Amino acid sequence: METSPYGTTKDGQTVRLFTLTNSSGVEVQLCEYGAIVASVKTPDCSGKFANITLAKDSLEGWLENPEYLGATVGRYGNRISKGKFSI
Repeated sequence: METSPYGTTKDGQTVRLFTLTNSSGVEVQLCEYGAIVASVKTPDCSGKFANITLAKDSLEGWLENPEYLGATVGRYGNRISKGKFSI
């Protein structure tokens, strides 16, 4: 796993990007801002790798146009007092 800076929020917090790569070269990038799946790069039938996610190219894109594509945490995550749910 590799960690790299992904950008800075409007209030000055640094946001990191985590890159996971398997032995076949498939790569997943996860952003700690909203637990976003920023990228999934996998080969097609001819071996050419491509990003198959519908996502933004940078943190600034997420901050300016927050459609929550790829995000696993919404705007109310950890914000509802005494909230409960069952899985």
